[in-house]
Amino acid sequence: MKWQINKGGGIHIKADRHINNIWIWLIILLSLLMRICFIKNPSWDISSCILMGKYIYSFGKVGLWESLRPILYPAVLGLFWKLGGEPIVWENVLEILFGLGSIYATYLICKTIFDKRTAILSAFFLAFSSTCLIWNDPRIPSTFFGLISIYSILKNKSFPSGILIAIAFLIHFSQIFLFIYLFVAIILLPPFFPFKKQRFIKLRRFVFGFTLIIVPFLISNAIMYKNSLCSFIIYFKAVAAYSYNWYIEPFYYIKYLIAWESPCLIFYIIAIIFIIKRKHYLNGNILIILIVSFLSFIFITIFHTQQLRYLISVVPYLYIISSYGITETYDYLNKKILPLSLLLCIPIVFYLYFGYTNIKNADLQPVKLDIFQRYIQKNESNLKGNIWISNPTMLVYSNLKAAELMYYPIFDINKARELRCSLNSADVILFLSTDFPCAHPDNNNECAQEKKQLIEDIISKFDVEVYLVNEHNKFVGGVFKHRPYSKQIKDTSN
Repeated sequence: MKWQINKGGGIHIKADRHINNIWIWLIILLSLLMRICFIKNPSWDISSCILMGKYIYSFGKVGLWESLRPILYPAVLGLFWKLGGEPIVWENVLEILFGLGSIYATYLICKTIFDKRTAILSAFFLAFSSTCLIWNDPRIPSTFFGLISIYSILKNKSFPSGILIAIAFLIHFSQIFLFIYLFVAIILLPPFFPFKKQRFIKLRRFVFGFTLIIVPFLISNAIMYKNSLCSFIIYFKAVAAYSYNWYIEPFYYIKYLIAWESPCLIFYIIAIIFIIKRKHYLNGNILIILIVSFLSFIFITIFHTQQLRYLISVVPYLYIISSYGITETYDYLNKKILPLSLLLCIPIVFYLYFGYTNIKNADLQPVKLDIFQRYIQKNESNLKGNIWISNPTMLVYSNLKAAELMYYPIFDINKARELRCSLNSADVILFLSTDFPCAHPDNNNECAQEKKQLIEDIISKFDVEVYLVNEHNKFVGGVFKHRPYSKQIKDTSN
């Protein structure tokens, strides 16, 4: 490590190659230890992926099927189960590896467009991001492949980039927007490929790599659902249907990122000022990261569906730009007034404190779901016939099949009526009323009435195995078993 005194009197620290390498691997090691310490129970989305994997390899005898999800990640998790492994354990292993891979990919991208010092800082922020550590979600592996795809573009390897972004898309459909951003960047950014012929070749290779992976997916959709875009369409329809239910306020993400994720993200604005002042916008590599970070954040901000796990795919790019703002601010203050540069340690300290507090206090799985899981583990051998569930995490530890998903694809007045009409076909029903809120159509009040009537029908026609109430002693769900027909007649006569 070398210390240099600038002409202005400031101190500039220059680390050699080996020191930088030690730092990045130390950051990854510490992040690994933290991820191991804070392993969470399977989330809703992960539970669905695990159960879909079981469904695939059992040929529909175990698990469940949701056509709105891409099948790549479920197929991988199901393979572990088919080979005799525990898919929940392997999902945790994969999630940790992909999370660490995203840290290193962020480091490589930042080092390519800025410098090693900024790259280490961006890797540090992502390594201890409470958003990325709290959630277990398919967006984590999807984000890793998205980052590697961008790194390939920066290295002018457009064909592998197309393949990687297609893999990211087949893990989580939201990555289609990253494909669009990169497609537009290749066309519009002159610094990438100065000759039209070269640009056309790069674009063609990028699209061909993407298409090569996507075509089998489109063919499988056409065979299974008679529509090559069926899964993609259902996914966005479901997200749009619940968007108003999950909407909080216009500046929800901004408040969360600055107040709880990291105050250091304020330097994103400062970074933009430096980029404009020093004309870094003429550098296509810097501009593409700026475009991806800005458009990704704007998209989830204006979209009414507000859930913190949506930030998983955005924070790596925000931290790359913000880290540049921090290092440039440090250099600027170091030249002017040395003590002021030390003030930059304050937001970093706050970042570590807030991150640790958020992770420690996070409890993403309601306690009541443990009751369902324990019930199934105790009675799995006796649970036969058609099982209805309101949440995939209820079955994630079992080898049972869900005959009906009460929440899928959306719960509206039509779904409520459909469930009421087919109620007699259910043998066991496990539900929490909060798992399937009414979507936001015009007839929302009618949906609420139909839902209330559905729950009353379940209580009156089924035997109660588990009865759950909330802290206000209000009924919220439970486990209900089919009542023999003779007993139903007797109850009616009484």
